[in-house]
Amino acid sequence: MTHAQVDDGNKNDAELFKPIMAKTKQCLESFGLFFQSLGADQGFYSAENLKFLDQQLLTGYLPVKFQPNNTGGFDRSRFRYDSEKDQFICPEGKILKFKQYHSQYPHQKKYQAREKDCRLCAQKLQCTSVKLRTIQRSIHEDLIQAAIQRRQSQEGNTAELLRQTQAEGVYAHIKEILKFRKLYSLGLENARKKFLMACSVVNLKKLIRVLYPFCHIFRTFCTFFNQQAQPKEIIAPVLP
Repeated sequence: MTHAQVDDGNKNDAELFKPIMAKTKQCLESFGLFFQSLGADQGFYSAENLKFLDQQLLTGYLPVKFQPNNTGGFDRSRFRYDSEKDQFICPEGKILKFKQYHSQYPHQKKYQAREKDCRLCAQKLQCTSVKLRTIQRSIHEDLIQAAIQRRQSQEGNTAELLRQTQAEGVYAHIKEILKFRKLYSLGLENARKKFLMACSVVNLKKLIRVLYPFCHIFRTFCTFFNQQAQPKEIIAPVLP
């Protein structure tokens, strides 16, 4: 484990992704180590984090979290996007123009059809349950599509397997084996100290597991040379 931190419970993983990345990178670089790719679970995903990884020239294997379709049955894939005019075209050939940016997610652009087009549409009931159809598209759509392809690749499957065994496995060990399920501490700083102690225990156990065979060999050599160095009793022959 190269970095561990404790934060307030009102912060989600996606918000903490950038500071965790910065501190992990700083810790590794202090030992002359560098990394070019990383794997994380879906909780760390956001379009902004994909943009951050792209700016840092890092390859991220993150499962993409799709926005739920709350306005109808037709999936967004059935709508064709016109990049030149920045608009969507529905299966009936009607246009959904850019309306506004999402109030909660500024990187999301909202495209909206005309109410008249939806009202007269033959597939209205199959398309949407509200007055008019709305579609969202991120300004980082190219990064999102690239992230989907990476996650479905062989390298993405390997990264996911490593994450499940190395990261999730260690976390499960701390909770189930070390019984470190709750932090009975007052204040964030005291909680951070206890969690770092638990992480140190895991690192020491891994270090012992790696060094134990070499310690056994070293002890065997020391025993052998100690026996050779001990003075041997010489029995003088008895002359008649």
